[in-house]
Amino acid sequence: MIETDAPFGRVKKGDAGYALLTSDEPIEVAKEKYSKGSIVKGRNEPCFVTEVNEILAAVLGKDEHEIARICFENSLRFFNITE
Repeated sequence: MIETDAPFGRVKKGDAGYALLTSDEPIEVAKEKYSKGSIVKGRNEPCFVTEVNEILAAVLGKDEHEIARICFENSLRFFNITE
């Protein structure tokens, strides 16, 4: 399983893994200006798990989809969920 670095969440420009990100950065706005398609600045959002997956795939030299599939299967086993 993978997770964000709660409560900080974001991989920031100064972080070692930042150069390994492949997706576009989400639009960050103040909570008062939130609109669909953006994220609240400074908030730990579930979408940041994608950034962790991208970095993990790059470090391991694997496809992002393969890493996501493996993590999903691990989660199912951990929580004893059968499909």
